[in-house]
Amino acid sequence: MFYTTARKPTQPVLEVFSDTSTADPQLAEELAQQSADTENSDLMAGARVTDAKVFNPGSAGGKVRCGENNAELLCAWADSGTVGGLLSNLSSDVNVQQIASLTQEFRAAAEH
Repeated sequence: MFYTTARKPTQPVLEVFSDTSTADPQLAEELAQQSADTENSDLMAGARVTDAKVFNPGSAGGKVRCGENNAELLCAWADSGTVGGLLSNLSSDVNVQQIASLTQEFRAAAEH
């Protein structure tokens, strides 16, 4: 999913991604073999985020980290059954605190 603003209707501000172990057997195997912390760290490393900070995962638990690479701001979660996150272009007006808050909101909506 992509979200835009009225000010820049053709430029995505947020991209949302998520996956669940109930729909993805490969993810289920990964999550059974490693912790949510490791899965989340792997997501950050794969996106080349080197300054990731830990944020409150909310009532669903697991791990949430947010940070940036050369082009994007990423906030991702992982728990025993799901992974997901939000990406934002660094040229957007979204900061790390905002994307962390939005990630909690999207995660709550996606998992319920």
